[in-house]
Amino acid sequence: MVETESIHLQKHPALGSMPYDALFSIRKQDDESLTSVMTRVDQAMQQVKDLHPLTFQLDDLDGELASISLIQSTPR
Repeated sequence: MVETESIHLQKHPALGSMPYDALFSIRKQDDESLTSVMTRVDQAMQQVKDLHPLTFQLDDLDGELASISLIQSTPR
């Protein structure tokens, strides 16, 4: 699995904000059940986790969230 993972799943800081953007942009649709929303959140969280190195810690998350906030604050 590790060899396949290293080929197909790049754990790269530049890619880090994209899964968070997807996670934070999830909105419940009017005709959607909460179960469906929870499934989408679970899938998005798995993508976030898949991009983290095995040694990822809470301090690393704090840094990533601060970076994402700065990126989000800039004009398009």
